[in-house]
Amino acid sequence: MKHLIFLIICFCISYNSFTQNYTKVSNIKELEVRLTDNSKSLTTIVADFTQEKHLAFLDEKIISTGKFWLREANSIRWEYNNPFSHIIIIHDGKFRTRDGKGKTSSFDINSNPVFKEVNNLIVSSARGDLIADNKFDVEAFENQTSYKLILTPKDEKIKQVINKTELYFDKELLSVYKVVMIEGETDFTIITFTNRVFNANIPNSIFNID
Repeated sequence: MKHLIFLIICFCISYNSFTQNYTKVSNIKELEVRLTDNSKSLTTIVADFTQEKHLAFLDEKIISTGKFWLREANSIRWEYNNPFSHIIIIHDGKFRTRDGKGKTSSFDINSNPVFKEVNNLIVSSARGDLIADNKFDVEAFENQTSYKLILTPKDEKIKQVINKTELYFDKELLSVYKVVMIEGETDFTIITFTNRVFNANIPNSIFNID
């Protein structure tokens, strides 16, 4: 469970910080079709990421950087390189971690129904295909360069863990450049993806923790 908490903290953000300069999308069904079709064309994503973590009990934000890999529907690797080393891998129904000292841990995702849904949420968020998921109430907004989706879980158990999810897409590529999961009103983290590469070959070894 402590790893679940670690993962959720990595995705928390304040809703109010990102509501400016967006207007409501007039035809959400049309946008849903476009985003869903685009996500179907994605088999892999490789990107660098920067994480800014803001916690109410700390005066300064914590900035981390690393590498991200996603392959198809169920394989993710988060590799934090700076200022600390930490690896999170979701693959073949397992959640595995390795810290900077080489200590590893693993558990079955399916053993915890709430975490299973959180895992699905994370994978679908990175792919950008949550807009068609009937487990969420969806609001869609846009500005000149981006779309923003705000997704609220309908399941109260999930809502207790992640209150809202925000996805930011660039209009040119229709790809996610920022994933946001809201836990509360004060503690939040911003994850921004850069140097994105789509549909590149990712070997199985990327999802090994050893």
